[in-house]
This record gives sequence, structure tokens and C-alpha cells, in this order.
Amino acid sequence: MYRSFLARRYIRARRTNLIGIIGIFVAVSSLILILSIMSGFLEESRNTMRGSLSDLIIEPASMWLEDGEDPRSPQELLNAVRSDQRVSGACAQLVWYGLLMQTGAGAARSNAILADAQAGSLAMVQLVGIDVADEETTTEFRLSLERPPTPDLVGRVQPVENVAEPFARPSSYQPSGRPRPTVIIGQRKAAVWGLNIGSEIDIATA
Repeated sequence: MYRSFLARRYIRARRTNLIGIIGIFVAVSSLILILSIMSGFLEESRNTMRGSLSDLIIEPASMWLEDGEDPRSPQELLNAVRSDQRVSGACAQLVWYGLLMQTGAGAARSNAILADAQAGSLAMVQLVGIDVADEETTTEFRLSLERPPTPDLVGRVQPVENVAEPFARPSSYQPSGRPRPTVIIGQRKAAVWGLNIGSEIDIATA
């Protein structure tokens, strides 16, 4: 009671004291608000940048295969990794690189990108072969498919038609010839190339 009386009397005696208290309140509130916003922003950025990557990536010492040599099965390594109690999940990915091209209606855009020295890198793609079941239990692959596009890509890209079966042929797909295998392309790459669900592309690899 006595302390409350002194505090009220001290505040009433000088208005600058009240201004100081309000200033401290606003400053602390702003600091808490900014830290909360930045923490959420960093978490979302980390999730977006991470994509389908795991906490630990094991790569072979050599990426090249001799003529006629088949890729080594990763099952033995997967079994060894999964046997560790500290590991919640593990999956294998077959990674290669290629050059994206289009024929038919998209040939003009494809030729323009390939002919531009500054935009030629847009044709380079990283091919990642996965096992969907293993990938979903190990990485954020499914969450990345369910995540809505960024504001600048809304209306320019289309999400995967069936998240449960992401590599199933779209219902609207009308092949120009023999049906092609399906792939999932990143949102920004699809926006640059003007690709939609059912678009046909060519990928050249070495």
C-alpha cells in the first residue's frame, strides 16, 4: 500500500516520469513484437529453403559410373542408417542433371531461353529420383507439395493435382503421342517456362 502510494505520487509529481514509463512500455513491446516476427520469418525461410532435404546427407565418394556399370543399390546403407536408434527415418535419392527443353507450342520460349546467355542457366535442372513412401516419412516432401505458392506466383503456377499420388498422370493430360513419364517441377521454374499441369517437356542428359 505504501509503495503504491509513493509510486502514484512520484508519477503525478512530474509528467516526464509518466512519459518515460510509456516510452519503456512501447520499446519493450516493440522488441517483443519484432523478435516474434523475425523468429517466425526465420522458421518459414528455413523450411522453404530446406525443401525436401534431410538433416544429414550421405553422398558417394564418386558420382561417375563406368560404361555398363549399374548404380549401386542403397539398400545396404539404408539398413545400416535405419538401425541407429537416433535416426527417425532415411531415404535414398538418385540425383542427376539435365537440360530442360520444350517442343511444339513451347518451342519459341525454349529457344529464347537457350539462346540468351544470361538466361541459359534457367534451362539447367536437377533431377531427383525418389521413393515416395520413404521420402514422405523422412523429409518434408508432402508438406512442400501442400504448401501454397508464394504471393508473387499465385495464379502463375498450379499445385500437384493429387498429393497422395504426386506422380500419377493428371486427369487433364492429353499426350501428343506415347504417354510420357511424369515429373514434378519447382514452382519458379514452372512459372519461368510457363508450364501447367499436363505440359510436355524434354530433358536432355549426358
